[in-house]
Amino acid sequence: MMQPCPKCGFKLSERTADGELRKECPICQCPLPPAVPPIVTLPPAGPPDPSPAIHPTDLAIAKRVRERAIPAVVLFGLLTLILPVVGYFLEAQNRAILSWQSATCVITSCEVVRDYTPRSIRTGNLPIPKYSVRLSYSYTVNDYTYEGHRGQSVSAQSADEQAAKYAVGTEHVVYFNPSIPNESLLVREGLEGGGLVVGIVMPTVFSLLAIGLYGAYVYAGRVVARANREPS
Repeated sequence: MMQPCPKCGFKLSERTADGELRKECPICQCPLPPAVPPIVTLPPAGPPDPSPAIHPTDLAIAKRVRERAIPAVVLFGLLTLILPVVGYFLEAQNRAILSWQSATCVITSCEVVRDYTPRSIRTGNLPIPKYSVRLSYSYTVNDYTYEGHRGQSVSAQSADEQAAKYAVGTEHVVYFNPSIPNESLLVREGLEGGGLVVGIVMPTVFSLLAIGLYGAYVYAGRVVARANREPS
């Protein structure tokens, strides 16, 4: 950048050939004032760019979420409160069943029943068969004979296996209520921990769903409010 000497008016560069700042005029040896950096004028800042407009599809989804989220949140909240009570009584019942006494029973009847799902018939597809094993058994407690019944849905592959396992005349272990001997169970697997799943795991899942839906409800409300502020 060229600057004139304040005394002789000779124009000279700010720096010497060695790159150092020039401090005096080489003609009249007059001291040179320090160089003033140029003032850069920035354009005035305008208003911020407006946010992109909300798509009509997003607005429709937000309104639908606003309409349906609260009933679901209330339902999941009620389940979160009710299921621990149900789980407590279910766990108490299961523990009582696990303490029942055992006896030997004899299978008196065993039948494999094949049925068809109505849903597949209504849709016009080929009917899909479903199988169930229905059996009866008898057992003796304190010289009294009692009869029990059991039905179980099985797959087509295990239907024959269950029929062979519980063939008429075979003996199995049955569990009965010592206070009410005519109450019995032939199979009690799967009872352990069932009340804990209903009373702890399921309420936790429903509570997380309720929190997530409420968050979606709040976010959808912001989307709707922003859409209402936008000019038509």
